[in-house]
Amino acid sequence: MSEWDESEPHEKRYQLAQDAGSAARVVAADRQMIAALLSNPTDLKALRAALKADANPDRSVINGHPALHVAIHRRDLKALEILLRYAPRTDDIAPDGAVALDVAHRLRWAEGVRLLQLHGAEPRLAKGEPPDLDDIYEPSYQKRINGLLYQMVRKGTPEQVQQMIDLGADVNARDPHSNPSFPPLHHAACICDEAKVEILLKAGADVLMKSTRGHEITDTMWQSRPEHLYSDAWLRIHDRLRQAGYTNLFDVHPLKLDAAQLREKVFIGGREDPTLLQYLVNNGKADTVIDLLTKPGAPALTAAELLKKDTTGFGGTLLDSFGRAGKLSRIFTAAVWQGRVEEMMSLRPAVENNFTNKKQVEFDAAYQEVLGQRLKDLRARAPKLKL
Repeated sequence: MSEWDESEPHEKRYQLAQDAGSAARVVAADRQMIAALLSNPTDLKALRAALKADANPDRSVINGHPALHVAIHRRDLKALEILLRYAPRTDDIAPDGAVALDVAHRLRWAEGVRLLQLHGAEPRLAKGEPPDLDDIYEPSYQKRINGLLYQMVRKGTPEQVQQMIDLGADVNARDPHSNPSFPPLHHAACICDEAKVEILLKAGADVLMKSTRGHEITDTMWQSRPEHLYSDAWLRIHDRLRQAGYTNLFDVHPLKLDAAQLREKVFIGGREDPTLLQYLVNNGKADTVIDLLTKPGAPALTAAELLKKDTTGFGGTLLDSFGRAGKLSRIFTAAVWQGRVEEMMSLRPAVENNFTNKKQVEFDAAYQEVLGQRLKDLRARAPKLKL
């Protein structure tokens, strides 16, 4: 019986992948089977040896066609008989939706039809069933192995990701079980796994692919866990994707964002997308935001912006977000307000009405610092004035 007829085939493959030796043996056996089927004539001895060594008889051999279909297209009765001894799935579909018996009927290959029928094969297209190639539960080795790749990207090891690729997984197939549906590379970048990103890139993953809702890979990276955002690994992955050819006229390196870009919406696919400014502060990156906001020439943070109510699900105002992050002391400084002492002081009631926020800000000291900076700037501009 084919391993894919088991009740939990994914779990069986997952267990197999825990043993590097067993996985390497199966990968080698699959490759031997493919080479045997593509040789001219078919290398029957190598085919038997590969199947005996646990090659998967359901494996897609060429252009999405299963091993059975290849033998049928070649009208190779001996190869077909050898494969059928190892109980392949006769209902697996080719890219056009045909099953093995459909292919044999099309070719008017009577011997193949009889042999398949002896092993319980049934037609599909011949029964008038139109192919639904978007059905994620359609019997297909390619879809099963792709599903295992998604599983390994999410919770497996880099070695297991490589094994699934070696077993025929398509690194550019979107995950049909998620909505929106993402390619494996998007998942690997989002969980900030450098090793998996590198494996997928070397296997031909397309850095320009988008999700079914239009997310580019860097959009997905903004959805990384808070501990990953702006981490060294996260930044290295961003750089690696650019090196691999990722480009976007609107994409800016995370360390080169300016204050205007922080005010743009970040595409995270929620009910309403927040500004990148709000998103980063609420994900533990308040210090990074303040560093970007206080760069020379950056558009100033305003009191109105800090007091604007958030409607994206984070709750409260941007001022509250900085307060929850414990970073209000960094907001009430000369570097942020750039001499706008009256505007800064207008926020005092909002801060002091919140006990948690009130403890973080010493307004008298902040007032003196901002006022002192304003006087210093005035003296620099008009040194002869007595201020």
